Amino acid sequence: ATNPVNITIDTFAPIVTGVVNNGIYSEDVMPTFNEGFATLNGVSFSNGTILVAEGNYTLIVTDIAGNSTTIKFVISKTTIWENGQWNNGSPDVTKKAILRASYPANITAKSLRFEADVVVPKGVVYDILEEVNNTTHQVVFEHGAYLIQRNDLLKNNAIISFKRKSKPVYRLETMDWSSPVFGQNILALSPNTLQNRFYRYDEKTNAWVNNIKSPDLFSGGEYIAFRAPNDFNDYGNGPSRVFEGTFTGIPINGLFIKPAFKSNFGNNAIGNPYPSPIDLSRFVNINQPLNISKVFVWTHSKPIVNGEFNGNNWAVYNPTLGWDDPSITSNILDVGQGFIVQIQNQGLIMFNNSIRVAPSGNTPIISYK
Repeated sequence: ATNPVNITIDTFAPIVTGVVNNGIYSEDVMPTFNEGFATLNGVSFSNGTILVAEGNYTLIVTDIAGNSTTIKFVISKTTIWENGQWNNGSPDVTKKAILRASYPANITAKSLRFEADVVVPKGVVYDILEEVNNTTHQVVFEHGAYLIQRNDLLKNNAIISFKRKSKPVYRLETMDWSSPVFGQNILALSPNTLQNRFYRYDEKTNAWVNNIKSPDLFSGGEYIAFRAPNDFNDYGNGPSRVFEGTFTGIPINGLFIKPAFKSNFGNNAIGNPYPSPIDLSRFVNINQPLNISKVFVWTHSKPIVNGEFNGNNWAVYNPTLGWDDPSITSNILDVGQGFIVQIQNQGLIMFNNSIRVAPSGNTPIISYK
């Protein structure tokens, strides 16, 4: 007699968890399966591997009996604004955002690419973790709109314009600006200001120097002083006017340094280099080796009369005592704001994204320019 043999026929396909068939995911996924071996897009796949890259995937899991489960899914960490909606949900720090039309509200995203002409209105903040891209479209941030970035190591591949406005000024009043972009010609910022009325500050002589040539571009964190346009009204001969300048170039982002000198009083003219406000107290803190004792910001509180300023226009910030003007209640400096730091130790001035801040409705922004 023969002994009976028990045969078990396995007709159950492997169970896959972590992804579902025809699923679309905007974040990393971790497919797992209860038995067998797997391939992903035709390549051997280890159980529980985390998938990060965007793409179309086909996962096939086969058990020892030959049963198989096929799961097709997509990882798409990009969301596109088009026809009045996001095609893959609202952007966040895990998603790349693409704009194919203007989006007049705040954005937080991993990266940002412009695929249309876009105007960003006043009051809107685009807060981007990594890089910004724009190669062919006209993108304009209006005065009071801001671009913040978080990763210090990434450089932008984008040409963007940022409009900035001064306080109302008269002809010959001094404005004190720095550029939030690389590539902006200095003289082109105010074409109706005579060339001999643009100035750099020289720490060695403690004086303003007219040494700006036609091809000169703003360097990062450089403070340029220039007179109001020659067609503005003189004081007492008509109303003052707001000057509007437009910076066009590659938005400045991340870490960079520039030399700081102390051969005289240690007064170094610099400025906010970013297309977002900066916190002056944070700036002083990350530059402790320089021992910054004072910060000077030019205001327009005293008018220019017959070519001379009628009083002192400098507001002075002491890192320990605060501002000498009690009406100034904020340490937040606006885009394009130039200022002078008085240092006690020669060295390197550092800028990085840790000093950048988003504007708050309750905190005034210092914006004299």
